[in-house]
Amino acid sequence: MIENNTIFLIPLMPLVGFLINGLLGKGLRRSTIGMVACAMPVISFAVALSLFIKFSQFGLECDLTFRQIMIPWIGVGSIGVPFGFAVDHLTIAMTLMITGVGSLIHIYATGYMSHDRSPERFFAYMNLFMFSMLVLVLADNILLMFVGWEGVGLCSYLLIGYWYEDILNAKAGKKAFVTNRVGDFGFLLGILLIFALMTGNGTPSLSFAKINEVIPKFAPVTYEVPVIGGSIGAVTLICLLLFVGAAGKSAQIPLYVWLPDAMARPTPVSALIHAATMVTSGVYMIARLAPVFMASPAALSVVATIGAVTALFAATIAVTQNDIKKVLAYSTISQLGYMFLAMGVAAFGAGIFHLITHAFFKACLFLCAGSVMHAMAGELDMQKMGGLRKWMPITFWTMLVSTMAISGWPLFAGFFSKDEILWKTLEKGMTSQQGTLFYVLYGIGLLAAVFTAFYMFRLVVLTFLGKPRMSEETQKHLHESPSSMTIPLMILAFLAAVGGFMWLPGVIGHGKFAWFHDFLAIREPAAHGAHDMAGAEWTSLALSVALALGASGLSYLVYTRGRSAVEKLAKTVYLTRAMYRFSLNKYWVDEIYEAFVIKPIYYGSIALWLFVDVVIIDGLVNLAGILVKWGSTIFRNLQTGFIGSYAVTVLVGVLVVLWYLILQVLK
Repeated sequence: MIENNTIFLIPLMPLVGFLINGLLGKGLRRSTIGMVACAMPVISFAVALSLFIKFSQFGLECDLTFRQIMIPWIGVGSIGVPFGFAVDHLTIAMTLMITGVGSLIHIYATGYMSHDRSPERFFAYMNLFMFSMLVLVLADNILLMFVGWEGVGLCSYLLIGYWYEDILNAKAGKKAFVTNRVGDFGFLLGILLIFALMTGNGTPSLSFAKINEVIPKFAPVTYEVPVIGGSIGAVTLICLLLFVGAAGKSAQIPLYVWLPDAMARPTPVSALIHAATMVTSGVYMIARLAPVFMASPAALSVVATIGAVTALFAATIAVTQNDIKKVLAYSTISQLGYMFLAMGVAAFGAGIFHLITHAFFKACLFLCAGSVMHAMAGELDMQKMGGLRKWMPITFWTMLVSTMAISGWPLFAGFFSKDEILWKTLEKGMTSQQGTLFYVLYGIGLLAAVFTAFYMFRLVVLTFLGKPRMSEETQKHLHESPSSMTIPLMILAFLAAVGGFMWLPGVIGHGKFAWFHDFLAIREPAAHGAHDMAGAEWTSLALSVALALGASGLSYLVYTRGRSAVEKLAKTVYLTRAMYRFSLNKYWVDEIYEAFVIKPIYYGSIALWLFVDVVIIDGLVNLAGILVKWGSTIFRNLQTGFIGSYAVTVLVGVLVVLWYLILQVLK
């Protein structure tokens, strides 16, 4: 552990940008607002790069960590939680990706939002989002991570509903906020259980180093759960609760529903949140707590299963969507599923590797979609595009490169990272006692890869190739985007093309070229008989390449030559018609949630309001008032102000007393 006094500058710079534009932005020029917003993440990237250089000077030491404690934060008795940051190999990789890709997106946004009415508000939110994400990643303890975790949730709500005048945007922001609160509740329960075990063990600390050291020792401890009629391990329960939070933030089944609707936000926000920041926070959290999750094979199996199913489920939906951003949104959900599949098979390095490469090509894809929208006056329907390659060559080529990367074409970034996940899943099946499960997950992963290549080339063909399907008036205004937008596209496309060379497959040079894996230095279970599996890895590699190229070629042929035949097939044959309807309508998941979750809660809350609040609470309060009013009416009538009334009252009182005395004498 080495003290470093510059770490705080990384999150501080975006916070300064937020304060400047948020407080003073109304009086600044548009160019100044953009300059301030872009300069701050660039400075953060420079500081992070300087720390990376220091890491390289020390070599690949797995226990090297820079730490900076800012102030004592929470102190109760023997419990002390500082406000501090820690940077190790995993953290610096994430920080470089967040600040680097985030800076490019900010630069792109200066062109994309050039006509927005309140750029100071937009860029203030963007900088605040960067600050929150950096706090989440750099946090020295899980409680400070939770602060950043909630911060990105808040900023996501603000940015999704940025154009709040449109009711759909406002609803999308609310949906994202509420759905994430469901996941965050599970995450918070997991933190509380960690705290209970840590303090019970005599280690009142919530630092990641201590958690990873102490919590795995509680693997033998179990809790009785009457609901399931059995017991569950303490570590397993912690992991599952934390995974609920990860499923909310990283859009996994069943909490993925907020992400497609979040396309209401401006496109630079989609690129920032869906590529480099918020949606990857769940994956990062599991990697940060890798020793804890490895202590619970059952929890890892759940993570892997949910990840694989989500990858395939979202990919099947993306195949039929016509909204260009919706396709990319479901693509993001699918790729996040791959990352969780990697985490579930304890291939934490491969998961983070795919997280990094995904940031490159998915940010580029979203920004390319924004470039298309910029030229098409906000049009999103791919059926109304076509032939844009002629007018937008830079956008076309950068999107094509990123599409080949996400589709798994050889030598592009996604090929290396996705293949590593698939191979690790197959290897797990060959070495684990649960071999059947992981063989099935491997097959699901391959099938999801086929769908990915198909729908991504469908997007490219419908958008850029073929005959133009837009109006002639729209064609007159088509143009390439300005350099402030195209330069970030070219940089991201370059990274999507070459980023995979950070980690070559293990069969190439016997793993000597897996530089990124060695740099991350995440402890993973050793593979047994790895040298005997070279043939299996080559086979997996060849199979994934063949499927990616085959699906890409099929998509190209279908949507350039056989589109009418496919449409006829989808509408006439019962099975294909049913599959098409299910996919096009997104399996009616939102409608199911509306019918069985949202409406029961809504009408149930109305019933509770009417019965508990109106009848019981208001009824008791009103009853008290009625009793007081009734009693006061009786006593008020006794105070009439007439002497005759008082005399009658006294006479009645005397007669009552005499009657009582007579009765006593007669007894």
